[in-house]
Amino acid sequence: HMTQLLVILFFFSMPYDLNAAGHCPYQLVQFRLADGSAGMGFAASPENEPLSKVVEITDLLPEPRPSFYTAAMTSFLSDLQCQLSNNTSLRRARLRDVHAQDVLPAIPQPKNIVAMGMNERAHAREVDRVGGEGFLFSKRMPITGPYGAIVRPAFSITDYEVELGVVIRKEISPGTVVTADNLREYIAGFVLTNDVSNRTPILLTLGRTNFTPAKTYPSFLPVGPYFAPIENFSPANRNALLPALKMETFVLRKEDSESASLPRAERRQFGTTDEREFFVGLAGAIQLAL
Repeated sequence: HMTQLLVILFFFSMPYDLNAAGHCPYQLVQFRLADGSAGMGFAASPENEPLSKVVEITDLLPEPRPSFYTAAMTSFLSDLQCQLSNNTSLRRARLRDVHAQDVLPAIPQPKNIVAMGMNERAHAREVDRVGGEGFLFSKRMPITGPYGAIVRPAFSITDYEVELGVVIRKEISPGTVVTADNLREYIAGFVLTNDVSNRTPILLTLGRTNFTPAKTYPSFLPVGPYFAPIENFSPANRNALLPALKMETFVLRKEDSESASLPRAERRQFGTTDEREFFVGLAGAIQLAL
């Protein structure tokens, strides 16, 4: 089941759960099993630590395995999370370690991936583009796991940009207006994405180059480690299209990467999903992406 569309919208991201009424929040993980097939589970590592433990649910899923973006599947997974949370011994029996290299992309390969650049006001000010309205570029390429190697092209200035990926639940017809009332009909949830870039062609042309070639080298789109359904979150207010999320990016030195200890990491990025901080909000970005 392919995702219809992944819209990479914002400059920072790391979602914090806000429990919505009648829903048991979960963070869905895909990982490689011993036989090479893909397993599924709920993230079980402590908050703000790299993913290393999951509660495996592979054998509990219906067959054939349906798309986990549908409202029905979200409800099924929420109920399953409730059952496991209420049965400590069963949850403990299903708890397993997952090696970083076995963590797969948090979502199936999307049919299309559209990203919005220069959309955050603070970022625009940094490069003297105050008053801009953002722009779209394609990042249509194979996604990779969140902890996999990023291959640097020769003679490149390789840079990271951790983004909020908005996963589209179903195809949106052109002309559809996404509002607070119909948002959950179209938005499945959120993932972390790393919009890796080769800055060399961008800098050499003073930003006038086509961004797509600079951003679509193999391994330049890690996604994960988990998918968080929109049902995990309560709206920030009655008219809000996005939940109130706090986003941070931490960078580990190479010598500390084996331990992957967040206290040793340096925080490089911080932000929120307050749409007042962006030139184009979620609804506008989806309209442009269509």
